[in-house]
Amino acid sequence: DLGWFMLAQLRAFEVTKDRFWLDDAKKLHARIREDLDDTYGGGVWWKRDGTRFKNVPINAPFVIGSMKLFRHTGDERYRKDALDVYAWMERTLWTSPQVHDGIDDSGIQRAAYTYNHGTFICASLAVYDETRDESKLANAIAAADWAIANLAPGGIMKDEGAGDGAGFKMIMTRYLVDLAVRPGGEKYQEFLDRNAAAAWSNRRQKDSIMGYDWSKPAPAGGIQSFTAASGVDIILQSLLARKRRGH
Repeated sequence: DLGWFMLAQLRAFEVTKDRFWLDDAKKLHARIREDLDDTYGGGVWWKRDGTRFKNVPINAPFVIGSMKLFRHTGDERYRKDALDVYAWMERTLWTSPQVHDGIDDSGIQRAAYTYNHGTFICASLAVYDETRDESKLANAIAAADWAIANLAPGGIMKDEGAGDGAGFKMIMTRYLVDLAVRPGGEKYQEFLDRNAAAAWSNRRQKDSIMGYDWSKPAPAGGIQSFTAASGVDIILQSLLARKRRGH
């Protein structure tokens, strides 16, 4: 959550140019960095309560935020943090083309989530845009293609449950936009369009709320707001990609 808050502050700075947000993002980065050490070969700890787990959900956003801070400040320390932590993820949590969830004392935890593939895609593109290392662009494409093939049965992103999982899909779709707008990104645009159409066509008719599984009609009972937000988000991301592509 600290990582997402840092990214939100950086976005606020990019929109407003108010350095208050940039300064606050620096403070959050410094706090997150305190949990970066050499256990398991590197990476940032997931929690501050002693839980022995390092995973993609903190390390990929840390890479993204670090590279943004470097671009906005020119401070090479942020660039080094981004490259070091990305390299650790690449050698520890990445078995091309799959992104693994994390690592703990028992070894690599190989669960696959749309959230992790999305943030890894963005982190890979952030490093590629800075270094022009073609292998990082290849990583982003491989992760996206694997997720589409394995986490989207029938071409529609799968139901990942309630709670936090209900919002995972919107993380991946948000960062697929960054691939869709690049040369050769037409297939990602088509994927975004297909999922947006499925979510909307299966909305609940009485109030237009979208459900957990975009391939099926939304349930009649309670639907968590995080879930409904994912449905709205896929429509927005599909349109955003088209706008950025000039369509």
